[in-house]
Amino acid sequence: MVDLPLRFCVQDVYRFDGRRIIAGRIETGTLRVGDQLVFSPANKSSVVATIERWNALANGPAVAGDSIGITLAEQIFVERGYVASHQNDTPIETNRFHADLFWIVREPLRVGHLYELRLATQQVKCQIVSIEQVMDSSTLETTSDGREQLERNEIGRLTIQTRGPLVIDNHDRIPNLGRFVIIDDGQICGGGTIFGGVYTDRTVAKSKNIFWTEEKLRLASAQCGPAIAGAVVWLTGLSGAGKSTIAQSLERDLFHRGMHTYVLDGDNIRHGLNSNLGFSPDDRVENIRRVSEVAKLMADAGTVVITAFISPVSNGSPPCARRLRWRVTRSLSKCLLMRRWKFAKRAIPRISTKSASRGDSGIHRNRRALRSAGRPGDRRPHGSSKLSTNPSRRSSSSYCRA
Repeated sequence: MVDLPLRFCVQDVYRFDGRRIIAGRIETGTLRVGDQLVFSPANKSSVVATIERWNALANGPAVAGDSIGITLAEQIFVERGYVASHQNDTPIETNRFHADLFWIVREPLRVGHLYELRLATQQVKCQIVSIEQVMDSSTLETTSDGREQLERNEIGRLTIQTRGPLVIDNHDRIPNLGRFVIIDDGQICGGGTIFGGVYTDRTVAKSKNIFWTEEKLRLASAQCGPAIAGAVVWLTGLSGAGKSTIAQSLERDLFHRGMHTYVLDGDNIRHGLNSNLGFSPDDRVENIRRVSEVAKLMADAGTVVITAFISPVSNGSPPCARRLRWRVTRSLSKCLLMRRWKFAKRAIPRISTKSASRGDSGIHRNRRALRSAGRPGDRRPHGSSKLSTNPSRRSSSSYCRA
């Protein structure tokens, strides 16, 4: 196990003596102070500053089977279920994979049914997409008849899809991250091994031979007759300020006027597209970047996109926060302002005490509790609600404080 690529499975993150200690178990490989680690599925990297453990040599190398804690030179968002590896030998990150599964309970496994999958410290919901082959464990007879369920004591070759990203290895390469169990209603129902996964080299630079392709159909339609122009309306404000309510009301009004509209809501986006992001400064910038890219494509298709997101910083913030705001501004400028269609930004004023209990999510009823770090509440500095009146500046910071 020591000779295999490093796989450090995160069990939890603790704060101790002012330090942030990432606790977990080394399943395979060797870990040393100074190693550059990549944490999957977030794909964030940092350097190991210290290795913490009981009754062992301080900062000595840790090997397969050791349960340890580590601190990082640069703090990044890490949580239970993440897997650390060396950058030149990363695991597979996917939400669909092939596996051989042995079913052990009376209730058959069914295609399309929602199950719980556990692999190391990861725990996600999953569905069986298809059953390609079935083997009877007593007779070793195999069939490939497109069955929809797997009976007790049968072995199935399956395709499984998870609701979130899963970090895996092929079982023949690294068994520790190549095996899993399926759970239904709190009961272990089967166990399986993974095969056929494709490894990618994350150190390879992004190809430079990628160019933007103009939509010839839209351009031709615009020349032949009137076309509906896409637009982006960017609403920003504190949690519970009414961004989503206003966005939905605007969407309804524009729809009744015969326009194609869609609302990109901050909470909804974090359930899917941005489910792997936290609330650190870097993750907030990435959250806005992804949303702006989606909004750009939808507006190009002639849709009026209405977004509702929290502004991360204010003009009076310290230098580090101002750098964050500049990065958000640059991201939005590149994705939204350099196109043919219109982009408008409006800030929702800070919520009043009288209406603090209005929010559907009940956020302001628990405002003090939300002031813990990493939550989208009042504690984070918030962008000014004033828009610039200088037309020469409206194409930059005044429209991009989101």
